[in-house]
Amino acid sequence: MADSHLRSSRAVTAYRIAAANGRIGNIGGFLMDEEAWVIRYQAATRNWRPGKKALVSTARVMRVSWTNSKVDAGPSRKTIKSGPEFAASNHSRV
Repeated sequence: MADSHLRSSRAVTAYRIAAANGRIGNIGGFLMDEEAWVIRYQAATRNWRPGKKALVSTARVMRVSWTNSKVDAGPSRKTIKSGPEFAASNHSRV
């Protein structure tokens, strides 16, 4: 039996990502824990600061809609906005 929840990271890159109270932007990449083989964060392009990426923990994802190409995250826009920002120079992969 195939796992219907398994998708490649390329397939979900550019999905819309929404906070508990509104859209954040789109998935622009992923931050991988290479030792555990787990995606720890999604790097979300932000609507309020173009060109910047906010890190959204995959542990906070509430739902993924494959048919609507959308990821619903638990935190509010304010929480995500005040959280860590992705900087390519600080991470090995996204």
